[in-house]
Amino acid sequence: MTSAIGALRSSSGARIYRIPLNLFPILSGYVHLEFANGVIALIDVSSGFGDGNDRIEAGVAEVRSEYGEITSW
Repeated sequence: MTSAIGALRSSSGARIYRIPLNLFPILSGYVHLEFANGVIALIDVSSGFGDGNDRIEAGVAEVRSEYGEITSW
């Protein structure tokens, strides 16, 4: 998958990052990492297919390095 992580900001200031991954062999999608009101939430619609979990971890690391967000699990 060659898509880059998308970064969005809501009108209330929440920061949302879209991490692309393959859900199934013929279906791509996203998980969303949201920072709002001191809470970090991972909204995961991944299927666990293939390297999906690794892609989520790599995406979180990219959000950390490219956008300066502090994340840890």
